[in-house]
Amino acid sequence: MFQTTIFKMLGSAALVITLVSCASSVKKERLAEDTNPQTALEELRSDLSTSQAQQFDKLAPDSFDKAKKYAERAEEGIKDKDDREDIIDDLEKGFGYSKRVKTVGAKHNEDVQAILVSRKAALDAQASNNIKAFKSAENRLEDLGEDMERGNYKMSAERDREIQDLYASAELQAIQNQQLGNARNHITMAKDNGAKGNAPSTYALATSKLSAAEGLIASNRHTPSAYSSAVEEANNEAWKLLSVSRIVKRNKTNEKSALQIFEQEQLIAGQDRKINAAEADLSTVGAALTAQSAALTQTERERRDLAAKQRIADLIALQREKFDRSEAELLQDGNRLIVRLKQSQFAINSADLKDSSAETMKKVSEMIAALPVQKVTVEGHTDSVGTKQVNQSLSEKRAEAVKEYLAKQGDVPEDKITAEGFGFEKPVASNKSAAGRALNRRVDVVVETASINSSAEAIE
Repeated sequence: MFQTTIFKMLGSAALVITLVSCASSVKKERLAEDTNPQTALEELRSDLSTSQAQQFDKLAPDSFDKAKKYAERAEEGIKDKDDREDIIDDLEKGFGYSKRVKTVGAKHNEDVQAILVSRKAALDAQASNNIKAFKSAENRLEDLGEDMERGNYKMSAERDREIQDLYASAELQAIQNQQLGNARNHITMAKDNGAKGNAPSTYALATSKLSAAEGLIASNRHTPSAYSSAVEEANNEAWKLLSVSRIVKRNKTNEKSALQIFEQEQLIAGQDRKINAAEADLSTVGAALTAQSAALTQTERERRDLAAKQRIADLIALQREKFDRSEAELLQDGNRLIVRLKQSQFAINSADLKDSSAETMKKVSEMIAALPVQKVTVEGHTDSVGTKQVNQSLSEKRAEAVKEYLAKQGDVPEDKITAEGFGFEKPVASNKSAAGRALNRRVDVVVETASINSSAEAIE
């Protein structure tokens, strides 16, 4: 935990250095004193999502990145239970940069509207950076956005047209890749098999159909009905070419004979499909009858599952009442019950259970005996005081001590009980305060009960 804290502090310092150049020009958005950090974080995330949907992240990329980084810092701070003031400070800075994104975006949105329309079309076509034209367009738009943030933006119809054309080219390539990717791959594979020389007629027809489909897509990219038939023909001919080239190579025959063999194989495949369809129809009828039978017992299964679930809940509630908050805390996570033993069960810096802990440990053992247990894991934890090695060893020994006690009681087979030490790697509170460190010095007995379906009969 100490090393993690150091790395976190260094990361925070690096982020401050990175952001300081623009921090003076962006005013923090003050939040109310009673602001809930988690609620504010969700609002900031929503703001950023809206800006990204409007493509403002490209018109103010630097501010968007900083707002996003501050949101990530705030999220990490909430998770690690950092000081509230630090979290709020990060959120206020994040909102400040988010506001700047919206301001710059609103100011220049109309200036580059044609570019943004072309970009959205490319994204809708699933264009990405693996398409060279898309990557180039993204880089140029980002440069343009940085000029907008700095107040250096100058209108240029020629430049905007070039970026717009790059996105349009990327969109077309993406559509063609989706529609004809398989056809292109099949032709390439057939060519590697020597199809251009040993199946020239089939090769010429396949490449001709591919070119025709590519042309129709280029002319009607937003009208799939105009090119769907051509795409289907191109894919079929490409597959035929690959199959014929394989037959030629496999059978050491000529193109004409290979075409005859291919047609025969297709005829047999068609007959097989008809047989499979008939079998599927029969299977559907049988499934319908099975479903009717299953419906008759579904209500009973649901009743048993509900009863099992309620029974487990009742057992856990009953066991929770037996523990005092000063000795242990019971937490439930689905079918997992966590018994959090407080540090007072052990002497300071010792792994020996106190004599005074006997009553508490007896309650834990009785609880395990009362539940439909599948597995028990004993987890040892410490605070961050001392070295990592010392704390790791202490956590392992304490976990092992509790495991040995439970195994001796005989309520759960020993092979179902495991022990593990985590040192100070998994705190449940901040180690900055004495109260937080006290909470982190603990042993968790994690009891996994049977699932609802598997435990119904056992409980009833």
